[in-house]
Amino acid sequence: MLDSLSNELHSPCVGICVLKEETDICKGCARTASEIEDWGGMSETELKSAWDRIATRRAESGLGYSMAALSKRQLAETLDKALDNPDAVFTAGGYGALAEFSHTEDEPFERFQLKNGFGAETKKGAIAFRPLASFKGFQFDQQLALAVHAKRAAVSRNGTIQELGPDQCVLMSDSSGGVLFDLGLGLYHIDFCIRTNDQNLISHLRKAVGHNIFSENTEVWDILKKAQPERVIVSQLARIEVGQEIPQEDGETPKGPHTHILPELLAHKCAHPPESPLPKTYFPGITLYGVV
Repeated sequence: MLDSLSNELHSPCVGICVLKEETDICKGCARTASEIEDWGGMSETELKSAWDRIATRRAESGLGYSMAALSKRQLAETLDKALDNPDAVFTAGGYGALAEFSHTEDEPFERFQLKNGFGAETKKGAIAFRPLASFKGFQFDQQLALAVHAKRAAVSRNGTIQELGPDQCVLMSDSSGGVLFDLGLGLYHIDFCIRTNDQNLISHLRKAVGHNIFSENTEVWDILKKAQPERVIVSQLARIEVGQEIPQEDGETPKGPHTHILPELLAHKCAHPPESPLPKTYFPGITLYGVV
């Protein structure tokens, strides 16, 4: 799968194409007008020099992030290598809803290959990457965010609970599978789902289809915390499955794969955390921490 990805350096364009009159430098990509015009005809050496100049300009402008001067294949290889590293932490999510995957050094850990991707699993959860969409790497605060342009980042964007049917893409070998329900959190770039065989929970969720998860008349939010179903979070670049229990409001976050849903933050309906330096034209499909 990695061999199918381009080994060419991607363009630094982020879809914010505004040249500053006083500097003749693009506000979005930090290239000069002449660099933009000549980009497609530059040699590999010229491109690397241009990337160095861009990095300097970004740092001087205080944008808060730099772009990884790597090809799509190299970015995917970075994820592949990081899977083996117990210091690596992967997240997928948005403002108010997040899934995290990691493993300890002595924890049983299995790698796997998929037709269109690769991943790994532990007894507590699993992760798979499918970097087939057009994506770029953004670096900031010891993070590497593989992000997708807004035109390609969207998933279902359900704003209410929806039944998706039996899960046909189960990653966790110890999972018995089950029925998938999209919780309808309304995030632009991820679907946050639960997977269950619990007939009582399935019955409650089916009655709640078409309703908001936090509505008082559904009671789904409280029922989920008691039922402790598996969670499945999907973006255009990755899928994270979590089998560990949902931490209680006053409980300690478990180590390894886990999820968070924070209604008070979701209420802001922000795809990006307010402090995120990512350009608003891109949405993170998967973010790597700890080994950047």
